[in-house]
Amino acid sequence: MLNLLNTVKGHLDQGGLFDGWSVVFYRWYDDDTAADAPPTVLIRPDGGGTSDQYGQRPDVVIAAMGAVNDPVTPGDLMQAVKLYLLEHFSAPQIVNFEILGDVAGPMMSANGRPVYQLNVRCWTENL
Repeated sequence: MLNLLNTVKGHLDQGGLFDGWSVVFYRWYDDDTAADAPPTVLIRPDGGGTSDQYGQRPDVVIAAMGAVNDPVTPGDLMQAVKLYLLEHFSAPQIVNFEILGDVAGPMMSANGRPVYQLNVRCWTENL
């Protein structure tokens, strides 16, 4: 699964979307969620999706946690990610990125950091 997550990150890196953001896989750690931590993007498997004789379609969550008292920047980032994936809908070994819904958020962490997320289905070859 890490190959898929790295492919998603690499594709979004090509668009310059994560410039100035720290990127982590699978989960946020305490250092990532502290009130004074830099803005962080989480890329993790969702557990959803399907697989059959025609291919694999795993779901991936991309979430941005912004700075305290800045609910706009992470939302703008997630909207930019959505638009980028709609316009640049394939990557190496990913035939199509399917946006599963609009950007969700803001959800606020206990220390006031806003979180927005986007769920994406990755129509893959063999990753």
